[in-house]
Amino acid sequence: MIFMVIEASWKFNLLDHPNSRKIHKKPTSRLGGVAIMIAALISFLLNPIKFSDNNQILSLLSGSIIVFLSGLYDDLFELSALKKLLTQIIATSIIVFYGGIYFTIGGKYNGILNSHGISIIITYLWIIGVTNAINLIDGMDGLAGGISFISFGAIITISILKGLTLPLVVSCLLSGAIIAFLHFNLPPASIFLGDSGSLVLGFNIAVLSLMVSYKRGALISIIFPSLFVLIPVADTVYAFFRRLLKGKNPLTTPDNRHIHHRLLLLKLSHNQALLLFYTLSALFSFIAITLNSNNIQNGIIAALMIILLIFILLYLLEKNRFEEKIKKFNNFTDNLKKTIFSKEKCRSKSTSFLFAALMSLYLFSLPDIYITLNIKREKDDELIILFFLLLAVYIIFNALIKTLIRKNTMIDFAEFWINTFIIIFFIKSGFKIIPMTIIGLTLPIFIYKLIIEREFVLIMPSPVDILTVFSILPFYIVQLSVDNTLKEAILLSCFFYLLKRMVKVREEKIKLFYKAQATIFTIILLILTLL
Repeated sequence: MIFMVIEASWKFNLLDHPNSRKIHKKPTSRLGGVAIMIAALISFLLNPIKFSDNNQILSLLSGSIIVFLSGLYDDLFELSALKKLLTQIIATSIIVFYGGIYFTIGGKYNGILNSHGISIIITYLWIIGVTNAINLIDGMDGLAGGISFISFGAIITISILKGLTLPLVVSCLLSGAIIAFLHFNLPPASIFLGDSGSLVLGFNIAVLSLMVSYKRGALISIIFPSLFVLIPVADTVYAFFRRLLKGKNPLTTPDNRHIHHRLLLLKLSHNQALLLFYTLSALFSFIAITLNSNNIQNGIIAALMIILLIFILLYLLEKNRFEEKIKKFNNFTDNLKKTIFSKEKCRSKSTSFLFAALMSLYLFSLPDIYITLNIKREKDDELIILFFLLLAVYIIFNALIKTLIRKNTMIDFAEFWINTFIIIFFIKSGFKIIPMTIIGLTLPIFIYKLIIEREFVLIMPSPVDILTVFSILPFYIVQLSVDNTLKEAILLSCFFYLLKRMVKVREEKIKLFYKAQATIFTIILLILTLL
């Protein structure tokens, strides 16, 4: 969908053009939300899972469509803030009165906030507030999409722990769509979310977080869902009062004092800013996942203290003109990269060993998959379907060579999970020795080249690394696999991921590497189809 949307955007001039407030330097498609919405809707309609509450499904679908259409109209023709607010009120009304989704406090608290009317008002403020918070923070490549992915990851985990099907399925579908979108949205972006995307993601985070939050308990449990989106919510509240104190309309007056603007003014790079945002979002989401009715108050206070310290630290850095020191550090790392990646030193022999290790894993998996298909069809039917779906996506990604040379793409993320599911096949069929042997043969060669020929480098983690690590977290918290098969597979897959992140590859070698990989995968798929 994204390729079609980008092409249509350029053909009909549906582009976001640079101006004094915006960070990007060239016209870019702003209709990423169209691709996400269509992909998620089709996936949801094809989903075979039966849900227990049709009212909640219909209210979530209709509310999302209303918010999406208002955002799309704003992207194409511009919609006044008041009209956007009215559409959000309508969408929230459907959620509250038809879907029956709203805050309830209950417990031992008997104050005014425990009344039904106040609960409804708080729900309206929450859903509309979060919807616009994600929209307001969508001012930097990869920011709103990455934070939304992490928020949905937390909702997925809590949904599994609580046995809630609807928020689990919707969060999984939107997370998958976000992963594909981020491939083109991480800096430098070739497509933006636009209001159609950011409003839909914010709306769904707001509603789904309500569905997985504590339905009854302490008064402070009202704040619990905000942990999923604490950074955008705090940034929005700060922006509201900042504009109000300056005598400006807090709803319609844009400015460039959002957290991401201030980080960039401190001379942090886009990647460094994203790393900070992703890490903090993952931290707050982890706090939300690990909270229970006994420690919810302490967890929320700790999270609020952290966000307060961030604002204080940001203020102190700006006052002390710390941007010069950050600039010097960035110049140092840039020069270090240039030295390491110079043509004289970068012989890129290690690419061959990495390629051999990965291809061995894929080729050895072929007979094992064939055995599983024929002998264990009943036991591993869902796993087989999932494997082939992932494999097909991976082949499509690798076939699009022109997109693979982009930096910070989500290919590494996709490959990590492909490797994980391939290794699961080995472990389940009793052939764990195969990936272990490949690692055993590969590791000494890599260590030799690391120490003797210095052909490896791991300077800084990338935003994709943070998203990949966070995607692993739910599986370890929930412990889906009783026999630890999934955990073992993830650990072995982490080894291949780390090797790929460490290897030094010249720009012209990357294309060759992915072409060969795509060719091998295509051959495997054809053989499996024939079998």
